Amino acid sequence: MVLMLTTSMSTMAEGGLIGGTSSESMASQEPETQSTETTTTGETQAEGINEELSTSKETIPEVKKETEAVAEETVSEETVSKEGVQSEATEIRHEFQDENGNVLTSVIANLPEGAFEALTSDIVMEVKELDAETQEHVKALIGKNLPETEKLGNYQFYEINFKVNGENQNPNKPVTITIEENNTNIQTEDTKQINVFYLDKATEENKKESDEILNITSKTDLEEALKAEGKSIDNIDEYIYSDVSLNQEKNAVNKVLLKAEKSGVYGCYVKETAEAEERIVEEPKEEIKEEIKEEVKEEAKEETKTEKTAKAETEIKETKPILTYEDEEVTINITEEKEGAIPEGTTLSVTSVQKDTTEYTEVEEKLNQKAEDEEYSIAGFLAYDITLTDKDGNKIEPDGNVKVTMKYKKGVSPEDVDTEKSDLDVTVIHLEEDKNGVVKRVVDMVADEKKEANIQTTSETKVTKAEFITDSFSNYVLAWYARVG
Repeated sequence: MVLMLTTSMSTMAEGGLIGGTSSESMASQEPETQSTETTTTGETQAEGINEELSTSKETIPEVKKETEAVAEETVSEETVSKEGVQSEATEIRHEFQDENGNVLTSVIANLPEGAFEALTSDIVMEVKELDAETQEHVKALIGKNLPETEKLGNYQFYEINFKVNGENQNPNKPVTITIEENNTNIQTEDTKQINVFYLDKATEENKKESDEILNITSKTDLEEALKAEGKSIDNIDEYIYSDVSLNQEKNAVNKVLLKAEKSGVYGCYVKETAEAEERIVEEPKEEIKEEIKEEVKEEAKEETKTEKTAKAETEIKETKPILTYEDEEVTINITEEKEGAIPEGTTLSVTSVQKDTTEYTEVEEKLNQKAEDEEYSIAGFLAYDITLTDKDGNKIEPDGNVKVTMKYKKGVSPEDVDTEKSDLDVTVIHLEEDKNGVVKRVVDMVADEKKEANIQTTSETKVTKAEFITDSFSNYVLAWYARVG
């Protein structure tokens, strides 16, 4: 989804509007630009003096020369004084809008007085969403920070940079940034499951070997810590913290506040409970521990316990077989939800359904028929024929539920789909077949809660990941669609 980005700046001191700024857009769309008008005291005085000179320049030439010298001296003094100028307390606002002008996200920076050694009108804040490569890098770093029982859920990342006269510059004082989401995908009932963070990149200055995710302490945790230390919370605004607000009706994040000391990548994410196959087994079963105690001698207990533990972990992992398919575009993994659902010796095959084939036309007809019945239109789709075969080469179905995870190496979309349209959405559709291979039902996996389908997309509605639960295989489709009316 491509959004329009508007920017405004206002001063918190007397005098009203200081000026506007321009900003980089999220995609190829050019940003809107506002003009900037700034008048200095010296320039005003010089203009006034020159106006007086213009009325009397023919009758009093001596006064003209003397007055022009004073004007030049005044302007010179103003230029020198700029070297130590401090920015005023200012608010800069960016708004991401859809093509109809509806505000989807607002990013607001409240700069304290003296945040930059520059004129307020020379300060620009640029905001953009991350490209696919950077987004995957950030997600991987977050995953490393999470305990084994948790995994990364929904998230939102932004790159926020401050510039003075076109040059990147960090503020001299912490800046309060508020992100207001009117169309957030970050859903949770508990703000304690949300982390706000900053991406601390490795540089020559900080001498770090690699980038690092630094979580920003929540305001609630900070207050509790201060109270525990017997300190006052009256001056809490002097500390670095974050604060998250929820839309109680939607159980979704609608506002994130954070204190920023640097330009860079900021965001928030939800922590979810990791599924069994995503955890690393730390300890063997209790009966194995007892068996170890009974069978080994006391002096060799620790060594034997280690061997038994490794064996137990291997056995437990082997009950969760993984079938993998990979090509230059996507990696597809299938794991058991029910033990024994995938027989030993099973092979996974995946074929992309190509245009100008009978199979593609049949899939297209089924999708359009369902879209017509449910009042939406199909903009385009990517279809895959997923098949399991046994060790003898016979086509089989799982004996119970399995989980399918499709991870794309970069965001994908059909060639004929204009992903810049803001009304597009994506879903997973399964063309369920009977024993004779005839399509008996067209199922929207995302709409069916039992399928636990989840799709992750970029800001341009390109799919980076899709996952769902199923107990049968045939054609699966990623469909881009728009509601009618």
